[in-house]
Amino acid sequence: MTDEQFKEISGKLDALNRNLSQSHAEEFQWARAILGRQQSFESRLGLDTTPREFVPFYVPNLVPSPDYPEVFNKYGERMEIFFISDRECVPVPNSKNSRYIIWDRYNYGNDTHFYSHDEIFRTVGNPKRKFAFLIEPHSIKPSSYENVLKHKDYIEKNFELLFTFDAQILSTLKNARFVPFPAAVWYGIDDKGGYKHKTKNISMICSEKEMCHMHVVRKKLAFKCKNESLADTYGKFDGGSYCEI
Repeated sequence: MTDEQFKEISGKLDALNRNLSQSHAEEFQWARAILGRQQSFESRLGLDTTPREFVPFYVPNLVPSPDYPEVFNKYGERMEIFFISDRECVPVPNSKNSRYIIWDRYNYGNDTHFYSHDEIFRTVGNPKRKFAFLIEPHSIKPSSYENVLKHKDYIEKNFELLFTFDAQILSTLKNARFVPFPAAVWYGIDDKGGYKHKTKNISMICSEKEMCHMHVVRKKLAFKCKNESLADTYGKFDGGSYCEI
């Protein structure tokens, strides 16, 4: 190739690159303008403009790699990373700050899977081991417990273990194992430091939830403790600070 031919081809490539860049820039400006008009229109109508639910991107017929980087905790111990399919703890996927485990909600190529409640019947991938667990009690999600008992053979065949605190399931399924509902200490989470001004030996934290009978009982007990000065009470049951339990 002569120098003249090289310059000619190079010039054509530069011109093509400029045209593509200009075209992309124009498309970007057009898309941004459309988005701005849409947001303005939704705002005028009083519609919610918060981000829509995020759905991970997957390549069809291609399972993600099971490989993970080495992650260590503050003690220098290597942490395990497991895939989890769960709708119960989505707002706080790592709320318990496990010393040993990181929950991955994307990579179903992981060798170890965990599924909760209805997700137990929507497994994905082909992991080496699968575990199931029930967090919410029967009074909150009765259908989950009924489905587990109804499909006992499926659970025993497809999962190494099912973790629960339900007596009936524990006595019925061979691979069911007792695990109490994970609890945490709520002491000291009040930004205003209300717990520092306790006047009683007993205190109670209660939310405004009334999703089941025992929620109602708990709320009545909290009001009794507050109104009769039986204990220091905290939480949202009486319009106080945030409390989700």
